[in-house]
Amino acid sequence: MIRLSCALALVILLCCTIFSEPVAARRSDPSLRSLDNKRRLEAKKRWESSPRRRSGASDARRARDTSAPPGVKNITFMNPMASKFYVDGTKIPLVDFDVGPSWAGLIPIGGAADETGKLFFWLFPPGPEGSPDDLIIWLNGGPGCSSLEGSLQENGPFLWQRGQAVPTPNQWSWTNLSTILYIEQPIGTGYSQGNPTAKDENDIAQQLVGFLQQFLEIFKELKGKNLYLTGESYGGMYVPYLANFIYENTTRATLDLDLIACWMNDPTIGWPVVQSQIGAVGFVHEFKRFFAFNQTFLAHLDSVASKCNYANYTEKYLMYPPRGPLPLPGTSTVNDPNCDVWDEIEDAALYVNPAFDIYHIGDTVSALL
Repeated sequence: MIRLSCALALVILLCCTIFSEPVAARRSDPSLRSLDNKRRLEAKKRWESSPRRRSGASDARRARDTSAPPGVKNITFMNPMASKFYVDGTKIPLVDFDVGPSWAGLIPIGGAADETGKLFFWLFPPGPEGSPDDLIIWLNGGPGCSSLEGSLQENGPFLWQRGQAVPTPNQWSWTNLSTILYIEQPIGTGYSQGNPTAKDENDIAQQLVGFLQQFLEIFKELKGKNLYLTGESYGGMYVPYLANFIYENTTRATLDLDLIACWMNDPTIGWPVVQSQIGAVGFVHEFKRFFAFNQTFLAHLDSVASKCNYANYTEKYLMYPPRGPLPLPGTSTVNDPNCDVWDEIEDAALYVNPAFDIYHIGDTVSALL
């Protein structure tokens, strides 16, 4: 039985594409692209000209780190070890503007002297309007997907998205809200190091908490912050397991952060047959202008959806209050034999449009040039 509400499943299915059309329009219209670049540059100027950027903060939470490299004005950490992780925002390869101060590197997942497991992180302080009282942790999914994807392509202070010749400032960076910490996890992901030993999400959560405990000993000024756990895709598994582990196994004495909320985008939180298969054919019909499939292939999809009990599933079970746990359309939580419409749709979409992206279905080759 499926323990996921139909309503939530439908929201998950739609969230990837709700902004696809306006995004594609902006990418394809030179005047809109020029306006976007102008706004990004204005955001960069606001950051550079802000009093906090020029002179640093004056209160104890943002005490100046006298061990920082010359010319840095917004260092917030007193522990000399923090300076070893410092990233000069004017010297990031291939980035021709000042990103601002940040900190990155490898920190162990435990305090034992022989601990070999280390997670890679990149920490960005809040912009001039961001809250100094909050800490956002961002986790990409996979499993095994680098969280730098989120930083560099979605919500970091600078972006290098598909189709961009060079990185650009991100005026919608989450650093506008608060400090944000990107973590490459579990071990084996990205630049993280060590022998992967985690067998399930509880093990992964335990290792993340171990990392955070070591992290806070270096970046002590982040202790006591309001903690927001965020992520996407398989982060829909990481985030709630991490939140639950923190809730059940830590105290302020062992992890000095105040867990406030979780936020997940396009999360994996249920069976693949619910999140990928059941709604896929209806989705294609709803957004057929983006897929450009011929009538023969559409008829084939409708036939498979009917045979596999996907057709009219949401109409039958999408109701409130729900009758109970959702029934499987077949016998598999993934898909029954010859019922994998998701991959058929993606393969056909890539054949018609080589630039097809399941996260931005309006992308075309011309829009990315």
